[in-house]
Amino acid sequence: MAFLGTSQDEVSMVVKDPPEKLCHKCGRFMPVSEFYINRKTRDGLQAYCCDCMRMGARLWYEENREQDPEKVSATNRKKKYGLLPDQYQQTLEIQNGLCAICGESRKLNVDHDHKTGKVRGLLCQTCNLLVNKNINTDILRSAIKYLNLHEEEECQT
Repeated sequence: MAFLGTSQDEVSMVVKDPPEKLCHKCGRFMPVSEFYINRKTRDGLQAYCCDCMRMGARLWYEENREQDPEKVSATNRKKKYGLLPDQYQQTLEIQNGLCAICGESRKLNVDHDHKTGKVRGLLCQTCNLLVNKNINTDILRSAIKYLNLHEEEECQT
């Protein structure tokens, strides 16, 4: 059995077949397949085994599930898009609480230009997927022509 690390005290991995690693939470040596990948660490694996990671996530959820969802959403919008709560509220009021494309009153997502990061408006999930970063305006125009053509054919029959 060989030890990896700079000294006997820093043993975190034991070379066996299959290789094992020490979980720094529960203190057990386990096969490396019992650890999630983490490319930021030296060995490429999480410090805690999968069971300990799941237990930690479950505990965090239990402690935090009572948080105000709107507060969490506002924080996420600020981080992702630089959109302050009053800017979001103003956009929501301008759009009368409706999707900017279909006019439905569903849960609205922030639509932004994936190249520039600039916020364009608020869209329902369906419309937000429709104007995804991979679809350009020429394709959308072509799709509209296609749909109109088939709509006219249905009216004639």
